[in-house]
Amino acid sequence: MGTVFAVALAFGLVLGVAFFILGSIISPGYAKFNLNLVDGEKADVGDLFKYFKYWKNVVLANLLRSVYIFLWSLLCFIPGIIATYTYAMVPYIMAENPELTAREACDKSKEMMDGNRLRLFCLTFSFIGWAILCAFTCGIGNIVLTAYIEAAIADFYREISTFTGASNRLELIDEIGTNVAYKDFAHSPSKLRATVNAVRERYPEKQLVAAMELHTFSSLMADFLPQYEGCMAQADVALVYFNPKVIEHKRLTPITAEEVRKAFGTENVEVFTDSQLLQERLRSLTYENTALLMMTSGTFDGVNIPEFAKELISSNKDKDNSKKDQSQIPYTHCLNCGAELQGKYCHVCGQEATSKTPTVGAFLVEYANHAFIWDSNFLKTIWNLIRRPGYLTKEFIAGKFASHEHPLKLNMFLLFVLITLFVFFAGTEKVNNKVHNITNNEAVLDGLQLEFMIDRGELDTTLLSPQDTVLLLAPLFFANQYPGFIRCIDTLEYTNDKGLDKWIAVIPHTFIEDSIMVEYESGCYRINQELKTAQNELMLVNSIAQELVDLIARYFPLLVLFTAPFLAISLRFVQRKNRLPRIHHFIFALHYTAFLEVLMLCIFLLHLTLSPPMDWMQWIMIIGSCLYLTIAFRNVYGTSTWTKAMLKALFTSVVYVLIGLGVFLGILIVAFFVAINNALIS
Repeated sequence: MGTVFAVALAFGLVLGVAFFILGSIISPGYAKFNLNLVDGEKADVGDLFKYFKYWKNVVLANLLRSVYIFLWSLLCFIPGIIATYTYAMVPYIMAENPELTAREACDKSKEMMDGNRLRLFCLTFSFIGWAILCAFTCGIGNIVLTAYIEAAIADFYREISTFTGASNRLELIDEIGTNVAYKDFAHSPSKLRATVNAVRERYPEKQLVAAMELHTFSSLMADFLPQYEGCMAQADVALVYFNPKVIEHKRLTPITAEEVRKAFGTENVEVFTDSQLLQERLRSLTYENTALLMMTSGTFDGVNIPEFAKELISSNKDKDNSKKDQSQIPYTHCLNCGAELQGKYCHVCGQEATSKTPTVGAFLVEYANHAFIWDSNFLKTIWNLIRRPGYLTKEFIAGKFASHEHPLKLNMFLLFVLITLFVFFAGTEKVNNKVHNITNNEAVLDGLQLEFMIDRGELDTTLLSPQDTVLLLAPLFFANQYPGFIRCIDTLEYTNDKGLDKWIAVIPHTFIEDSIMVEYESGCYRINQELKTAQNELMLVNSIAQELVDLIARYFPLLVLFTAPFLAISLRFVQRKNRLPRIHHFIFALHYTAFLEVLMLCIFLLHLTLSPPMDWMQWIMIIGSCLYLTIAFRNVYGTSTWTKAMLKALFTSVVYVLIGLGVFLGILIVAFFVAINNALIS
């Protein structure tokens, strides 16, 4: 029976995978069929099967789309719906661009649906009436309805993809003087030719400078290149870029720049394999009455296209001015954005041209000057801090100060949020309540008072006779904790240490004579709650405990930041062979502590919303911090192996914890004496 079940399960899995692959291959064909109907072109059933040669790309795209939708659906029903509409355009994008990778297709769908998800939802929801009517046809009407809906979605896709303002679809970057700049993700031969011709028709009197990147799988294939013949013939200056490393990565047959130039078939085409050389060529052109067109599905290997294009079309640039003040500047191009410097400050991003490695004093002064100024880089900084361990440190060390928030500024803001939520909203109040509940709990109050009296020598075992048998209302553990005073004979009501128990006990007669034990109306004896000596002492201890907890909780988050310099010291010791400047270690420590603050904030919010077990949150903190530190170590310090990076990160963590414990102990001692003083004064 088990064998039959296993065979059936395996057969079902194989059949499911086969149907998924077949459906994935047909989906762009069906999308193309509907697009032809929308465009008024011939729609043929053969369209369904024309993408089999691109089966790997379309299957991976559909798989990645399904994974995204599934993962978002795990969070909740609503995020799953949003993800469904976010990646709804993947089949249509693959129908027109089958050479795209899965990631590129999903990213394009996400870009296109930005601001259009609700529109598509309303469109599909408008068919709800027809869907209800189709239910009475035993599902036969759904065949026609589904075809109608798909045609409507195809028309919707065509509308948003041809809209002038759609992201990356002939999107206007800027217009400065007589110059204009556009970007487009055209990369296939048909889209490239159509885009270049469209800009030429729009600006027939302007010089057309067109730059495109061969980036996708098919565009880098030697047998596909001839399809680009004449695509950029309308451009006055035609620049083509490709990265040989991408070809190597995709395991394609290598191509040369000369082969690409011949494939385009026009004399005005220049081919580049180095992004820096391409940028220098674009900068060397004269931009007067010029239309600049940047076309790529990538970024020309890290180029910020909007900023770079704005730099190029800036009219009336006096290039002679670019040399002023250069005698005091150690480089000619901005370290942050790469723009050519025209003075002490970059005219594109605003970063000051200064030394790549600032002094500690200059580092602190920069923070003081910008401590209360926030810009759009903040969210990007937070995202890069979480997503890319060590990236911010490398960027800062490389001289890119303006692209991200200052590390000290980032830490101070996160500490402010953490302290606000942790202390003022829920921190000390909850902890203090726990202390208060313990010291005033009925189940332990009697024992605490009795222990105070014993410790003060107010009870002498030599004088504790004769003994009386009474009905006692107190925690049963008294009998085990104070056998010299109390002995249990019989248990009448046992609450398993969660409250007061009722039991027959033997106690010294002097307990009753001295009013240590008093009889209540129920006939049970209890510890006298009015005992002044013990009660006063208990109140003093409770007050000191509350003050101590309040002080520690209030200032504990600051320890994370204040121990950053000590973390930098431990990093310098671990990386003593590298001989890096102290400021580099300090910046690394600040970014790491910033991540710890984000992690603590997330754990605290998780505690407030879901209240998972404390052990889980502790392990999240430990594993998250160690993993982050290991990755950051390898990325920043270039550790040769992951094992070495892990060992160094572990050693650094141990040193950091020891330093933190020492600082915490010092604060604890100070807080203890302050708490005693405050308690005595009050």
